[in-house]
Amino acid sequence: DAARPLRLLFVGQVNYLKGTIPLLEAMRELADQPVELTVVGGVGCDVPQTFHQLRNVKWIGSVPRGRTAEFYQAADALVFPSFGDGFGLVQLEAQAWKLPVIASRNCGEVVADGVNGLRLAEVSGPAIATAVRRCLNEPGLLPRLSGQSRVDPRFSLTHIGRQLLARC
Repeated sequence: DAARPLRLLFVGQVNYLKGTIPLLEAMRELADQPVELTVVGGVGCDVPQTFHQLRNVKWIGSVPRGRTAEFYQAADALVFPSFGDGFGLVQLEAQAWKLPVIASRNCGEVVADGVNGLRLAEVSGPAIATAVRRCLNEPGLLPRLSGQSRVDPRFSLTHIGRQLLARC
């Protein structure tokens, strides 16, 4: 819907490892664009006051796991710019809601660049802002990525359970 801003979502602990500072730097850079970020999760690091004052960022804080669905449903894309998560369950949660994921290359194999999301060249404010601008400037991109967004069978509980049993 062109009448409303692009709705980005971050779910997780706000800390250095999760890449939230570069994400907030990107939101500062995008302050004049029709984009907003909802941050769902506790704050585990010092966040400069200037970031708390950004008008395009909504701070929700920690919520029970059962309440996260409303935030996934309201979002257009999940942003997960982790410096070293290795996997990140929130990526699977987002894909279960048919949300494209903008993720760093440090987050495992969940996101296939240009297929079900966008992979960041690096974890930095400018790189994140570039990916978000691409979503804004290419109207068909998010619907196409969303159409491909689903939980890969390799990451299903059944498949993982079988793999674990095979190793025992």
